[in-house]
Amino acid sequence: MRKLFRAILLLFVIFAISPTSEAASPKYIFYFIGDGMGFGHVQTTEYFCRFGQNAETPDSLIFLTFPVSSSLQTYSANNLMTCSSAAGTALACGTKTNNTFLGVGPEGEHLTSIAEQLRDKGMKIGIITTVAPDDATPGAFYAHQPSRKLFYQIGKDAAESNFDFIGGAGLREPNNKNNPSDINLFTYFADKGYTLCRGIDGYEQSGKNADKILLLQADSSKTSSLGYTMDQEENSLTLPFMTKAAIGHLSKNAKKGFFLMAEGGLIDHAAHINDAGCMVQEILSFNESLKAAYEFYKKHPKETLIIVTADHETGGLALGTVDGNNMQHLDYINYQKISKDKLAKIIKNILKENKKNSWNEMKEFLKKNFGLWDKIPVNTGEEGDLMKYFQVTFLSKTGIETQTLYAHTDQFTEAVFKLINKKAGIGWTTFSHTGNPVPFYAIGVGAENFSKPMNNKDIPAILRKLSGIK
Repeated sequence: MRKLFRAILLLFVIFAISPTSEAASPKYIFYFIGDGMGFGHVQTTEYFCRFGQNAETPDSLIFLTFPVSSSLQTYSANNLMTCSSAAGTALACGTKTNNTFLGVGPEGEHLTSIAEQLRDKGMKIGIITTVAPDDATPGAFYAHQPSRKLFYQIGKDAAESNFDFIGGAGLREPNNKNNPSDINLFTYFADKGYTLCRGIDGYEQSGKNADKILLLQADSSKTSSLGYTMDQEENSLTLPFMTKAAIGHLSKNAKKGFFLMAEGGLIDHAAHINDAGCMVQEILSFNESLKAAYEFYKKHPKETLIIVTADHETGGLALGTVDGNNMQHLDYINYQKISKDKLAKIIKNILKENKKNSWNEMKEFLKKNFGLWDKIPVNTGEEGDLMKYFQVTFLSKTGIETQTLYAHTDQFTEAVFKLINKKAGIGWTTFSHTGNPVPFYAIGVGAENFSKPMNNKDIPAILRKLSGIK
C-alpha cells in the first residue's frame, strides 16, 4: 500500500512540474511600435536619462527592464531598406510585401492582420498613433490597399474595421479627391457607429460613454501629426493620454480581452531630420505610454503580454562623431527648446515676410532656444561657419535647401543642428531609413516565445500561436 501511495505521489509531482502541452493565451495584448526606433535611438535616450537629464531623480526606459530582449530583421519583399507600409504589413499580418504596399501581399493579395483575427475572436481592438490614423503603420492593421498614399480608401477601411478605439492626428483625405460624390469619411465613421472626439476636452465630454471612438486632435487643420512633444502646447493630445484613454475604453466589458497597438510615429520624423533632442523627447513620451501599459500589466500579470519593437531604423544614429571627438555631452539636449522643424519654419517665415534679421539677433535666439554660447561652448571657427550660412540664407539668399521625407530645411538650420549634434557627440549617417536590425522587448504571458533573433514577420505568427489562431 505504501509503495502504491509513493507511485501515485511521484506521478502527481511529475505532472505538476511538467510544462503543459499548450501555452497560456494572453487576454490583454499591448503592441508598441516606435517608428524608426533603432538600437542607437534607444541607447542614446537611455544614456540621456541616466547621465544627461537635468533631474533630481533620473528616469529610465521601462522597456529596458523587460525580461525578454531580442532583435528583428526588417527588409521588405523588394528592398533591403523597407518603408513603413511594408514593415507595418509584416508586423501586422506576418507577410513580407513590397515597399508602399499596405495590408496586401507582393501580388496584391488581401492579407489579414493579427488585429482583425483577434477582433473576430471577440477581443476589443485599439489602434493609436502620434501621426495620422491613415498613415502606414496604423493602416497596416486594418487597411488593404496597393499604395500607402490612398488616404481616403485607407480611412474607409478604418471605418469598416469595426475596431473599438482609433486615435491619431486627423484624416488626411476625408473626401475622395478622385470621386467627389463618394461619402465623406466623417459621415461614414458616424454611420458605422463611431463617436468623433476632438482633443482631450472632446474625449472627456463625449468619449467616455461611447461605443466606438475616433479620437483626433482638436485642431482639424493639422492632420498629419500631433506635433513634436517639445513643440506642443499645453492640453494637446498625446500618446500617453490616448494610451490611458484606450485602456480605459477597451477594458470595459472586455470579457475576451483586448489588443492595443500604440505607435510613436514621430520618433521616425525626428530621425529623418537628424534632430537628436527631438527624437529623445519622442521616445520619452513613448516610454510614458508604456508605463501606463505596465501599470495595467502589474494588475493582470497572468493575463497580459506587452511587446515593444520598431518597424525599421531611421537615420543611422550612433553615439560618436566624425571629427575624432570621443566626448559625449547628452546634457546639451536639455537646452533645446524647439525642434529643428520649428526652427526651419521660423526662418522660412522670416524670409517670406522679408524681415531684417541681424546676426546678433539670431545669436540671441540660438542662445535662448538651444543654449549655444550660453550653455554649449562655441569657438570662433564654429561661429564663423554659422555666420557663413547665415549670410547665404538671409543676406545673399543663395542657400540650398535639404529635402527629407517630411521636411525642407534651409542651410542655416542644417548648420545649427550639425553643430549641436557634434557638440553632443551624436552621429548620423543618413536622412533616410537603413537596413539595420531593430530592438525587441517583451514581458508577460508568452514573452519567452520572442527570446531569439527574429524576422519582423515572425511576430504575428507567434501571436497567432499564443492566441490559438490557425
